[in-house]
Amino acid sequence: MRRQTQAQAAAEDPPIPSDEGALVRELYKQFRVANLNQIYYAERMRRVERWSKGSSIVGAIAGSTAIASWGLLNNTVGRVLWAILTGLSAVISAVRPILRWDTKLGQLASLHEKYTVLFFEIEALVTPIQLTHKIPPTLLNTLGSIGKKYSTIASKDEVPPRERVVKWARQRTLGSYPPGKFWVP
Repeated sequence: MRRQTQAQAAAEDPPIPSDEGALVRELYKQFRVANLNQIYYAERMRRVERWSKGSSIVGAIAGSTAIASWGLLNNTVGRVLWAILTGLSAVISAVRPILRWDTKLGQLASLHEKYTVLFFEIEALVTPIQLTHKIPPTLLNTLGSIGKKYSTIASKDEVPPRERVVKWARQRTLGSYPPGKFWVP
């Protein structure tokens, strides 16, 4: 059985509460989940991009005959370092097509973009509620619409999610939007 991401768990047709306080709390929960996923996918993109660039740099350096001819590589330590670097480059060249970092980056960027759009859509609902302390009459329908958007996006989520990145993203989200921060009727 596949483990669920935070968004998948939030998107599974949660029972829509009937009282206003519960509606607003559900909206705030969705707001935090969108923020968590936005942060999560930004960090995952950063990490995958770092690995991709690093492997490209190692390959470029190891493939350079100009660097190989440097005098400092002609001693024992230099030859060992060069052998390690060229061996690492060979391994990276062999596994790079399997890892498909460029494809992974595209998937992560797409999810990050979708969660960012969703975050700002929800923020457009949260901000007026915070300023006016009034709940729009369409909030119930809007929560249903948000749930459908989550379901669509979450179907493409990274499974299983990287737990350390989820934990880090959760801490950042709760640091920015702690549970007691928002007005509730």
